[in-house]
Amino acid sequence: MRQMFLIAGKDLRLRLRDRSVFIIGLAAPALLALIFTFAFGDALDLSGGGFSATYGFVDLDGGDAGAALADVLEGLDSSDQFEVTDFPSASAAEAAIEDDEISAAFVVPAGFSELVGVQDTAIEVIGNVDAPTGSAIAAAIAEAYAVNVERVSLTVGASVAAGASPDSIPALVQAASTQPPLTHLGDLNTVVRQMDGPTYAMAGMAVFFLFFTVQFGVAGLLEERRFGTWDRLMSAGVSKGTVIAAKAFVSFVLGIVSMAVLMLGAAVGLGANWGDPLAVSALVVMGVLAATAVMSVVAALAKTVEGAGNVQSIIAVTLGLLGGTFVPVAGGEGILAKLSLLTPHAWFMRGLNDLAGGGSISLVVPSLLAIGAFALAATLVALWAFTREVAA
Repeated sequence: MRQMFLIAGKDLRLRLRDRSVFIIGLAAPALLALIFTFAFGDALDLSGGGFSATYGFVDLDGGDAGAALADVLEGLDSSDQFEVTDFPSASAAEAAIEDDEISAAFVVPAGFSELVGVQDTAIEVIGNVDAPTGSAIAAAIAEAYAVNVERVSLTVGASVAAGASPDSIPALVQAASTQPPLTHLGDLNTVVRQMDGPTYAMAGMAVFFLFFTVQFGVAGLLEERRFGTWDRLMSAGVSKGTVIAAKAFVSFVLGIVSMAVLMLGAAVGLGANWGDPLAVSALVVMGVLAATAVMSVVAALAKTVEGAGNVQSIIAVTLGLLGGTFVPVAGGEGILAKLSLLTPHAWFMRGLNDLAGGGSISLVVPSLLAIGAFALAATLVALWAFTREVAA
């Protein structure tokens, strides 16, 4: 054990003097996370809490029907996600849309109240092509209002046809317009299990570059042979298993330090919310073990340092992209979603998503088991490859 720590300590000192460790393990992921946060923060944030829309309202009618729609929009304006602004004309609202000041505009045409129930008329909704969600919601609001107006018209028409007196029409309109719908939409409070933009960006970059960082340790096996120090270690009575364990330990330490610094830095600098510290620590440890095991397989099978580096880079990039470290991988039954579950990256990100809602370590047990199975399988392959190399 003492020999293993002596070799590992020597390698760590050498790696800390190598600037590439700091660039790959700290600078590159931190810089890319910042870029992704400021450039694509809203796209990465799938928690659903960041939507807002601004609507314009143009009332050219001045009647009761237009006032009723104004009351509906006034109710929207009282919420935090919607804002409604009055405009004097449709052209003024269109100009605001062109300047991206509003998401959509409602235009009530002149004579709308008089024509309702008499002949076809319509409320115009002008949408902003750069705000498709807000425009779609505006169209849905107008359609729901039109359905309600039609219901009132049918009620009044049927009552008059049945012999109701003209004096009772105002009361019928009032009763029909205030009648609650058979179904309605309501708020449902749920726990959102999705990382926000800064947290997702840093988590993705940290685990992506983790596979590059740990290769500095296991690559030392090939460097020992390249520079002739392997035979010296063997002649000094150091076992092959001790040297292999020391290199793996270096990879593990570099991975843990890299992940810890990046995640703590993101929490302080970007406001990233990681959740339960114990559960996050378990995910990090298991992720580093998986990364070390995968890179050890390559180091055991490769013949040169350059060849190992090339293969390790290909594996790291492939697993990272497939695992959704840059952009979220859509869930469901798609082939990409299924393939992503074969990567430790996807399970690591899934575990952090589960913790985003404030859960404990029990929520990430499936992710821990999946990453652990990946690490165990890679470790067994690495041990087989090292055993074969030693026998040869």
